[in-house]
Amino acid sequence: MPISNPTVDIKKITRIDEASATITYIGKAAPSTETSEAKWSIQRIDTSVAGQTIILFADGNSNEDNIYDNRASLTYS
Repeated sequence: MPISNPTVDIKKITRIDEASATITYIGKAAPSTETSEAKWSIQRIDTSVAGQTIILFADGNSNEDNIYDNRASLTYS
């Protein structure tokens, strides 16, 4: 008997903050998640180095365990 691996398609909300000319934050979470909840996956896009775009994650991973309101003070790697 074949084993079925069901997939779950969970829609995400996305917030984008163009914090400066070279720094953009992208946060993703489940719909209706408050920005003050520790349920966000947050990326920082840095274009401050000429010719490079550097994309890093808060805490160095894509786990949904960060607070979007704290995006500028989080550690990215």
